[in-house]
Amino acid sequence: MTMKTETRKHLLTLALSALSLGLVPAIALAQVNAGAQPSQAEQPFTVTKVTSLNLPWRIAFLPDGRFLVTEKPTGKLYIVTAKGQKSKPGVGGMSTGEGR
Repeated sequence: MTMKTETRKHLLTLALSALSLGLVPAIALAQVNAGAQPSQAEQPFTVTKVTSLNLPWRIAFLPDGRFLVTEKPTGKLYIVTAKGQKSKPGVGGMSTGEGR
């Protein structure tokens, strides 16, 4: 092993050591201790059911406020309005994925 190679190895080891020592305080500060904070059963937001779907899979939002939803594993495609009104499976003559 040449002197240059040994020096590079030592410098690399030194750099990695310095980096890892610098990250230890950052990791410790990132931890949050809830302490005596009581757990809460309620959700921090309001959930409003707008429609019923059987395992929704993909959603695409349309410019007019409606959205397209596919269900897994049937592949059925629906148009759903913002008020939750759901179309019949299949949109505009497209296949619903049944019979595959």
